[in-house]
Amino acid sequence: MARGRWLTARARPFTTLVVASYKLRGTVNITERKSIEEALRESEARLRFTQDNAHVGAFEWDMIKNETFQSRKWNGFMGSNRFVWCRVYTWMEHLHPDDRKRMECEVRETCQASGTADSEFRILRPSGEVRWLFSRGHVLAIWRTSQSGW
Repeated sequence: MARGRWLTARARPFTTLVVASYKLRGTVNITERKSIEEALRESEARLRFTQDNAHVGAFEWDMIKNETFQSRKWNGFMGSNRFVWCRVYTWMEHLHPDDRKRMECEVRETCQASGTADSEFRILRPSGEVRWLFSRGHVLAIWRTSQSGW
């Protein structure tokens, strides 16, 4: 089966007294980039499918910006079905009051050791429902700065 190529081109308009036209400045073969983008889209679709069927959500914390990203599935656990960036303290406000201090200590210890943590904790959903969650987290990279606070 023959495969097409993706090309990108830049053109600039110019006019004469008789006709308007475009000058082509050059083309670049972007077939490889398009193939990589398609492979990424397919991989992301497989990941979403797997997470949805395994009832797994993803949670990421940028310690420098002190922002978190939660997947749609994670937010569903929390009582919302949208992607959102927020401050980590917003997430901690959803923790059951009896689990907040323990979770803060676990997070701090994991970050300081650049290690891995398995935690069980309760959250309070907006409806007032209490839900138990299991979380497995690990530090990918940490830059110790005064900004992170950890």
